[in-house]
Amino acid sequence: AMSVTTQVRNLTQGTGFSNSVNATSGDMLMFLVTVQSNGTTASNVYMRDSLPNTLIYQNQMVVSGTQNYSGDVISGLNLGTINPGQTVTVSYQVKVAGGVVGSTANNISVTSANGSQNSSATIQVGGQVLGASTISTGLTNNFWVDTFVLPLLIALVGAAMFRMGMFI
Repeated sequence: AMSVTTQVRNLTQGTGFSNSVNATSGDMLMFLVTVQSNGTTASNVYMRDSLPNTLIYQNQMVVSGTQNYSGDVISGLNLGTINPGQTVTVSYQVKVAGGVVGSTANNISVTSANGSQNSSATIQVGGQVLGASTISTGLTNNFWVDTFVLPLLIALVGAAMFRMGMFI
């Protein structure tokens, strides 16, 4: 039989590996998938991560425990044959997409000639809490300055905040 475990860590926030992690939009996460053959040889082992659209693949794929692999985790990673007691680990990075709030499960499927296993890890994405701030209006009592500069300033600040991902 084959055993598959999936763990995730938040590289941006510096957390350790776990089966679930908290994140915010823009965070870089690392997945670690461990495939182990227990008792029998698993042949034609094939791993695939059908990433939800809330996670963006960033590559940085590292496969250890075997040299005979081809492909990647998104299109499909062929790990070849895994002998009894042999462990193969695959790690790779994803980025949390912008404007995401809530819980996302990332499901990984591993198939072989001997059967298939599914494994998943959960990403909990929290909403950003925006604090209230005091903004000086800077009115000058000059009709032309007040009617043109202030709306322009508000538009520029709003655009900058939007670009920094402050609006969800």
